[in-house]
Amino acid sequence: MIRDKYINLVLLILKMTSSTETYEGMIDVCIKLNLDSTIPCSHSKNAKIVLKKIFENAKKDVFILDANLDPEIYEDIYVVDSAKDFLKKEKTRLIIALDDFASIDDILERFFIYKLKKNLDLKEKFRLYDATNCSDFRHYMVMDEIGYRQEYSSPKKIALANFADRKDVAYRLHHDFIRLIDKSRRIELQKPL
Repeated sequence: MIRDKYINLVLLILKMTSSTETYEGMIDVCIKLNLDSTIPCSHSKNAKIVLKKIFENAKKDVFILDANLDPEIYEDIYVVDSAKDFLKKEKTRLIIALDDFASIDDILERFFIYKLKKNLDLKEKFRLYDATNCSDFRHYMVMDEIGYRQEYSSPKKIALANFADRKDVAYRLHHDFIRLIDKSRRIELQKPL
């Protein structure tokens, strides 16, 4: 009981500070102690840290539902490298469903997709889906049914993350995603010759 109050106080202090190192440290504390704590991550610099941590800590699955993979976030070299490192682990997979993009050619040339699809060893563990007619436009990233980052629609963009969810949010997002890709069209990563 005292331990939980102390941890919550430390997390509150860390949430109130704005430095990148402190923010990343707060996430590391949550992961290490397996804390069911919701972390705000609306700002792009925080979103990059959360994505990197999701890739670093996922054991099996990372699923992403997004509009078009915002370059400000997904072209960060640390995000790309952590995704590649995740896919190098045994029995892992990354599945991305996109629900609002200009063209398939544009998506295939995005830095994040390009870097992952060019590595032949990784491409079998990496799939891309067109969910333009299937999505409810709720964007999120989920790892192993236990962690997530979810964006909420409002006049001001709000996003929250949790690395040890015990409220079944990650579990529901994981299974919603599987249902979504069942209705979506797979995008081939290589252009036809």
